[in-house]
Amino acid sequence: MIVWRGKGWWTLIILWACLYLIPGVWHTQQGRTWAQATRLHLHDLSFVVGLLTAGVILTAWGLFLNRRPARQVMEPQTGRTYMARPSHSFYYLNMEYWGAAALLGGIVMFVRAR
Repeated sequence: MIVWRGKGWWTLIILWACLYLIPGVWHTQQGRTWAQATRLHLHDLSFVVGLLTAGVILTAWGLFLNRRPARQVMEPQTGRTYMARPSHSFYYLNMEYWGAAALLGGIVMFVRAR
């Protein structure tokens, strides 16, 4: 079961796109076939670039979405008002935290590869 709130489901789409398409395009430019290019090589620089790209996109978009101002909402049954804050999360973590984790993972992988 996948758990998300708001636009948090985009976390999975962005991670997949960056970790699949960037290495695939990177290696097809070097003359490999798409099947050879999209094999998961964690030590490869193209995978690190994909992870860093996903981290930047997720952090920026998560900060943008979750920093919107709260709005006042009234419950129709009780008449009470409360402040509804935006929340865009994936598996109970905000999108910007997923981006920070991807950035940290990319930096660690880059340092270990060198």
